[in-house]
Amino acid sequence: MKAKKRFFLIAVPVLMAVALSSTRCNYNCPAVCINIVLILHYPDGQPVLLDSTKVFWVGQNRYLTLKEHQLGGGFWGYHGVVTCHTRGLGRRETMRFTGYLGGEVVHRQYVRIGVNRCGHFYLAGTNEPIVRVIYGVSDAVRKNKFCEFVNVEFVSVLMQSSIYALANTMSEELPHEDKLQMIVDWLLLHDCIKDAYVDYNDSQIAFSFLENGEIVNARLIISNTNWADIRFVE
Repeated sequence: MKAKKRFFLIAVPVLMAVALSSTRCNYNCPAVCINIVLILHYPDGQPVLLDSTKVFWVGQNRYLTLKEHQLGGGFWGYHGVVTCHTRGLGRRETMRFTGYLGGEVVHRQYVRIGVNRCGHFYLAGTNEPIVRVIYGVSDAVRKNKFCEFVNVEFVSVLMQSSIYALANTMSEELPHEDKLQMIVDWLLLHDCIKDAYVDYNDSQIAFSFLENGEIVNARLIISNTNWADIRFVE
């Protein structure tokens, strides 16, 4: 099977978690709306992929619609609390975020939100925790969720987020070839990865996975062990 590579616009969500520290704003307001997110990861740094999320607007006694809080697949562990589609927020609002995985609630948190004069959201709490470490999720649940997204459409961004987390656990003094082997070992922990090995001639990782009953072969090209470009091959 010849799988064509698909390109996606990946909004690396660094700015999305910015908490504006002041409610004041000059009249030349920027056009960019800042979304408020929670960053969820496991103790080993891997991003938390969730089955679903719900956000309850306490003051309005209602749940936000998916459009008002969802931000794509959450591949980087970034999960929306409010987005630019959320309307009607006052200067002080409370949202209750709930994340589900494997049929259970894995995270629940109240987040205080406000809106400045530009109409941009900010965190109303003085020390609102954005980043949370998630404990107690079994390896089996984590691996099954990972494998839900191992397909031609999503594997590129999934690998980028996962390998970025892996890179942070590796010593800078470790040879590049050894880093590649560590990534191979990690890939092979997942049943959906049918084969993986380091091609030392090209310093790349060759791997394969099953999609719609057919084997998809791919090459993982890594620069400085923190960015993963996927090339599909016959």
